[in-house]
Amino acid sequence: MPLILPELGVYVPDPKPIRDCAFPDCPHRQRGYEGHKMKVCAKCRYVRYCSKDCQRSHWRTHKSRCIPPGPYLSPTTWFWTYEGVFRWMAVEHLRLHGPDSQLHSKSLSLTVVHGKQALGQDWPSDFLLHTIHALRGSSADRRRSAQIQSEGGLGAISMSVTFTNTLNGFGPTSFMYFDFPDPVNPDYKYAPRDRVDGLVRATCNGLISLDQVEQQIIDLSGKCEGKGDVGWELLVEVRKLKAFAGDPDRQRLRADLAGRVATARQMGSKITVDEILSNVKEDEENGQAGETDVAENIAEPEEED
Repeated sequence: MPLILPELGVYVPDPKPIRDCAFPDCPHRQRGYEGHKMKVCAKCRYVRYCSKDCQRSHWRTHKSRCIPPGPYLSPTTWFWTYEGVFRWMAVEHLRLHGPDSQLHSKSLSLTVVHGKQALGQDWPSDFLLHTIHALRGSSADRRRSAQIQSEGGLGAISMSVTFTNTLNGFGPTSFMYFDFPDPVNPDYKYAPRDRVDGLVRATCNGLISLDQVEQQIIDLSGKCEGKGDVGWELLVEVRKLKAFAGDPDRQRLRADLAGRVATARQMGSKITVDEILSNVKEDEENGQAGETDVAENIAEPEEED
């Protein structure tokens, strides 16, 4: 499914599927598919097969990911829905409170997998927070941090977010910038380092309920009753997400407003969503948005008994 990043003025079409038979046990692969024409799955246009036999053999596995491509996905709303969660993660990873702060030396990098074709129909959302890494910080981060620290705050960090439609692929990268104007809290209690990423993934990916995430946070120290307790800031964000869970419109509005404020502060892009969608429509009319070199797609196979 294509991505649209309005804060960057970017539309990213789906890449063409690799020219390899998706059936892992394809008998024709070693011979270079001699005598077989590679064709795209007619329904999802996400994988190729060298024969109907291979497609039928792979159907049980491919079925959950065989989803017609939609118009586009916009990860901006998803990201800013969890803004508070990512801010807590940054504080924990970079140890922003105290003398061992890594603010001036590191930044954070996330990889997010998108699309039901990659994740499967049963995945609870269109996005999967896949990897979290600490990287070397930039001079721009250091300058911004110095300015905020001169005013009594903690500083600022950048967070790069790469969106890909495969678990080991590449894609567009967007940079999010977080300011931390609050003063240093010498009594801040950190969560165990080996629990931070797991709690963030559990909150964002939806594989367990927010009630379960809340209990895991409380279990970190046996209590989480107020500011200063281990995981308190994350617990506050989880409870906000629970409050909005029953009202998707309010949740989208909250994320949209947060994203707009952050975008105006960091990028200043003037292009609108309508302008990008207009470009997408023009590409489709010109035959540039999808694959046009396959005339005979394999029909969707019937499920075998």
